[in-house]
Amino acid sequence: MTPERWQQIQGIFEHVCDKSPSHRRDYLSMVCEEDAELRTEVEELLEHHDAVEDTAWLSDQSKQAKQFLMAGDVIHGHRIERLLGQGGMGAVYLAEKSGRQCALKILPAWLLSDDAKRRFSCEAGALQKIRHPNMCALIEVFNTDSDEPVIALEYSAGRPLAELLGGSDVLPMDFALNVLKQLASVLACAHAEKIWHRDLKPENILIENGSIVRLIDFGIAKHADTKLTRTGMLIGTPNYMAPEQWQEHAMGAAVDIWALGVLFFRMLSGKLPFSGDNPFEKMRSILEKDLTVELDELARKYGRPVSGLIADMLVKDSGGRLGSCEELFLRINDLG
Repeated sequence: MTPERWQQIQGIFEHVCDKSPSHRRDYLSMVCEEDAELRTEVEELLEHHDAVEDTAWLSDQSKQAKQFLMAGDVIHGHRIERLLGQGGMGAVYLAEKSGRQCALKILPAWLLSDDAKRRFSCEAGALQKIRHPNMCALIEVFNTDSDEPVIALEYSAGRPLAELLGGSDVLPMDFALNVLKQLASVLACAHAEKIWHRDLKPENILIENGSIVRLIDFGIAKHADTKLTRTGMLIGTPNYMAPEQWQEHAMGAAVDIWALGVLFFRMLSGKLPFSGDNPFEKMRSILEKDLTVELDELARKYGRPVSGLIADMLVKDSGGRLGSCEELFLRINDLG
């Protein structure tokens, strides 16, 4: 085996070793394509890793996360109340300290690879740079007694936008514009610090009291001056990924503009503009599909200025896409 081949295998393994079985399958199908030998090599590494670490993965059927902290446990003065969720970049717990609730995002010991630590550190750095009412503020960063990194965040009891969207629900125009406007505002703040979120989706957007937006999860955010992504590693959620994310081209604020365009389309139409039964079909749709018919339908229902704004946000060439979140904010004001 050549060093280049081993580096390729190791890179894919490190990307998926902390992911659920379904994420592993989708990603391996996407990056290994017809190279069965490559897939076999990675799967053998994963099998050995799972046996050694005795890792409990999230089940597609039960969606039950293994809890490594229990209610009543105390770390760094924070008393754990319950598990809020678990993903590829650690577990998030509701905790209380000095009468104040907060969310603790913890990178467990088995995820402490150099790459995972860099990403966790990058998220903390992004949160330190951005202060905005439409995101959960950073409270503190510390390590547990076993040296696991922890980010303490302001807690939001808001509902994920994904719950409001349901299967194919259409949201009222006023609500959709309000969500888009608040997201444009907080992202303009992030982009001013040259930080791109890169994973905007309904699951990462909380709605408080029916109207207040909180953007969460900067776990794969990227600062313009950092390079954390290996060649061949696709970062993001397929349905909301911009063409340049699939093509591994240079990425900037335009990736977030694209994702906002997909989200706006979804809120107003009840469906995604680009879709497919697997990651390859989603990629092909994003790179090749013409939205003329769908945009004409939106124009008849909401008016040409609305469909025109979405069209400008979903230009496949990032250089021709809507220029900034500040511009988006002004365009939304014109619509409202």
